[in-house]
Amino acid sequence: MLGYWSILMKGFGLKDFHLDISFVDIFTSISPYVPHTFVALGMIFVVAGLDDLLIDLLAFFYKKKPKQINKSEFAEMLAAKEKQIAIMIPAWDESQIIEHMLTENIKRLNYKNYHIFVGVYPNDIETVNAVEKIAEIHNNVHAVVNISMGPSSKGQMLNQAIREIRKYEQKNQTRFD
Repeated sequence: MLGYWSILMKGFGLKDFHLDISFVDIFTSISPYVPHTFVALGMIFVVAGLDDLLIDLLAFFYKKKPKQINKSEFAEMLAAKEKQIAIMIPAWDESQIIEHMLTENIKRLNYKNYHIFVGVYPNDIETVNAVEKIAEIHNNVHAVVNISMGPSSKGQMLNQAIREIRKYEQKNQTRFD
C-alpha cells in the first residue's frame, strides 16, 4: 500500500521514491497511548448514543408519533391566560443581524406578555447601539450591558441577564413566571 508521501512524490516524477509511513504511524510515534485514546473516545460516543437509539427503537416498535393537537385544543391554549415571561438572548458581535432578528421575532410571536433581555458587552458598541435602538421602539426590549468586557461565556452573560431581570422585577413591582 502506498502512503500519501509516496503518491505525492511519484506525482512529481520521483518514481523510485517510497516512504512507507501512515497517519496511524505518525500518531503512535507521538505517543503510544493515542490509538487507545481514540478507541476509548469511540466507545464513549457509542455508549452515549445507545440511549437515543433505545428511545428511537421504542418509538418505532410502538408506533409512537408526536401528539397532534386538534383545533379545539389549540384554541384552548390560545385562550389561556398568558404568564409573564422573560426571554434572554446573549449577543456578541451581532450588530449586523440583531435588529432584524428582534423585529421579526416581535412581529411573529403569538404572545404579548413578555420582555426580551438582550445581553451585550460594553466593548461591542455597534451591538449595544442596535439593541438600544430597538429598545426605544419596543418598551419590552431591554439591553443588558455586561459588567465584563466581551466576549465571555454564554453562561456568564445569561447570569448577568438574570441579575438584571431581578433588578427589573424589584424596580417595577412585577414577577416573571
